[in-house]
Parts: sequence; structure tokens; C-alpha cells
Amino acid sequence: MKFGLMNSHFADPVMALELAVWAEAAGYDSFWNTDFAIGPHPDSMALLSAASRRTERITLGTAVMVLPFRHPIAFAKSIATVDALSKGRLVVGLGVGSNKREFDALGLDIHQRGRMADEKLALLRRLLSGERVTYRGEFHDFEDVNVGPTSVQRPHPPIWLGPLWKDGMVEATLRRAGRLGDGFIPSSVPASRYTEVRQKVRAYAEDAGRDPDKIEFAAILWFCIDDNRERAWKTLEAESNRWKGDRPTIRGQANVCGNAGDCSQAIAEYMDAGVTHLVLNAAVSPESALEQYEYFASEVLPVVEKIAPVKLDLDSR
Repeated sequence: MKFGLMNSHFADPVMALELAVWAEAAGYDSFWNTDFAIGPHPDSMALLSAASRRTERITLGTAVMVLPFRHPIAFAKSIATVDALSKGRLVVGLGVGSNKREFDALGLDIHQRGRMADEKLALLRRLLSGERVTYRGEFHDFEDVNVGPTSVQRPHPPIWLGPLWKDGMVEATLRRAGRLGDGFIPSSVPASRYTEVRQKVRAYAEDAGRDPDKIEFAAILWFCIDDNRERAWKTLEAESNRWKGDRPTIRGQANVCGNAGDCSQAIAEYMDAGVTHLVLNAAVSPESALEQYEYFASEVLPVVEKIAPVKLDLDSR
């Protein structure tokens, strides 16, 4: 099991960059930036580009960028550049999007998002692989295009697909992950249902002639550590409602609340479901986020290590 932390708190790019630097020093395996088309949150590729020059070991990822918002040619160039700068440490987390306000602001039809994502994803993989591409499709039309620089990871940086759990998942998102994803990084999937969606992704990979064992299975997890479990739940719910707005957190989804023992037991359930990489999102105010990440590393992970080997190097703290 690997552990990463997500920046969903800091709109200030300088503070977000310092969080990435701190995450590496604290021993986390990865640093991720959430992504919005509108609002104050920093641009993921720009932030990770800066983080690539301030860190040496940690994986840098997006969790997740909305693929329909990006043109595959420009996006491929940006991805290849950050992968080169980071010496091959980039993971590209992508989703189809769910916020109609963002689609409207960009002049896009949210009802076409699935078809847009499929077309863009196929083109992105071809362009990142160094292929010269001529394409005539529903959303893109270009001839004899290739992009550089050459990424360090070949044929391209890993592309992880991250759908959102809403009392289930649209089958098309699971099919897309199995056919085209190098990893699967859903948000809000309860541990009790993760095995089910994991098996479906693996089955779709096999149907597409791919080796399902080469797909990395991750999960984005909201957490709040507090010796008073009920208080932890209330803190998490308040922060989630503030951050998500129209998607209030429901107990029983991908959330970890309580003391170190409570949190470690919840993480063990994700291990049992086949998750190999957890991306942690502290469900607290920005002022308390760093304290939560530090407490997780110092108090929760030693308990988790008794359950299964963990690659987090606590001694580096």
C-alpha cells in the first residue's frame, strides 16, 4: 500500500507548492492536486511543474483533471513537459467531469462529455507515444501532428481514470477504465463496494485484450482524525459540504473518521478490497490540514504497518 496526500485546501500556489515539498519530507509516496476549470484553485500542470523541481522522489499526480476541457495536442505537450522535468514521476489522473457550471462556462455540452472523453483519451495516448497522428472525428480534426518533448516514461506517463461514486458508477466509466486506463482512482467509493467495481474494471480490461494485473487500483479518501469519532464525522461533513457544495458527504462512502485505530481499520478494508494506493484528502479547514497529514503519518501509519507492509518511509520525517 502506498499513501499520497491531495491539495484541495490551498488556493495560493506558493502554499500548495510548499505542501508538496513537505509531503516528500514527511515520507508520503505521492502528492496530488485537485483540479477546477473555474475558481481560485491553482492549475495542476503548472503546480506540478514547479513541484518537480523542488522534489526528488515523490510521485506527482492530478486527481483529477477533467478531460473534456483539454485539447489533446496542447495537453499532450504539457504532460510530456512535466514528465521530463520530474524525471518520470508524473501520473495523470483524468475524469469526465460532473460540474455543469464548468461545462457551461467553457461553452461545452455536458451531455457529450463521455464521447468527448473517449475521443480525447485515445488521441492523447497516441500523441504521447510519439506517433504522428492524422485524425478526423466528432470533436477533433487535424493532420500529421506529433508533439514533444519526449516523456521519460514510455510509451507515456501512466493515465489513471477517476470516476465519481454516486450511489454506484456509470458502467461506461468502468468500461473506459478497463479499456484505456493504466490505473483506476475513483472518488467516494465505499470500501464495501470497491471489490465490485475493481472486478468490473478487470473484466473490461480482459475483454479488451489487456492484462488487468497491470492496472493500478487506487482510491481517493476523505479523512478526519479525532479521538471523538462523532466530532470527527461532524468536522468531515461540514468541510465536505463547504467544499463540494451540492454533493454532501454521506457516511459510509469513502471516508475515514475517528482515532488512529478507527482509521487503520478502515484502511485495512481498502487493502482487502485490492486498493494499492490511497490518496488522502484531509476533511478539515485549511488551517488544520497540515496537522492532520502529519498526525496520519506519525500515528495512523504505524498501526497500519502492523496489518500489512507499507512503503511510506516514516524515518524520513
